[in-house]
Amino acid sequence: MTQAERSGMKPVRGTVPGTRAWGVWICCSRTQDGQYYLDNNSPLLNIKVRQALNKAIDRDALQKAFFPKGEKMVINHMHPTWPGWDATWERRFNDLYGYDPEAAKRLLAEAGYGPNNPVKTNIGIRPSTTIANAPDVEEAIGAYWRAVGVDVSIIQTEVAQQTAEVRAFKWTNHFYVDASSTVQLFAWPN
Repeated sequence: MTQAERSGMKPVRGTVPGTRAWGVWICCSRTQDGQYYLDNNSPLLNIKVRQALNKAIDRDALQKAFFPKGEKMVINHMHPTWPGWDATWERRFNDLYGYDPEAAKRLLAEAGYGPNNPVKTNIGIRPSTTIANAPDVEEAIGAYWRAVGVDVSIIQTEVAQQTAEVRAFKWTNHFYVDASSTVQLFAWPN
């Protein structure tokens, strides 16, 4: 932007949300008949584990470091300007998912995990054409999780390789950062 301004251009702030980033859990694929999970041992099937992992992430610090001009969306696939928005989501977000490492540790303990039995999960680090710093964000999330006692394995992958492995249901205990337009049409399928 600095280069554009030096050329005499003036920045204009958009009036609609742009690209959005969110975390993707890959854990809960069902068998063909829909009766069972493909990996019944995935810790991510436990809602307390997912809530603990959410509470371990300092979203404000991530936003400040990686998205300083961005807007934090509490529900990544909805925006307050869209039909169907529920204002209670913002009020409930902090209690359910806001940054609280001690609560994250308590939730992991309630789910049966701790220093002698840590949650083990994987973060897929891959390049993103939409968010250049996605690998850095994923590494930072891994650090937050380690701080509450999670055993995180980092998996370097390319998008094509990851896509093939996900489609073959080889990823059952994984997380990665993804992004897309915030156009409402794209948000609903996600």
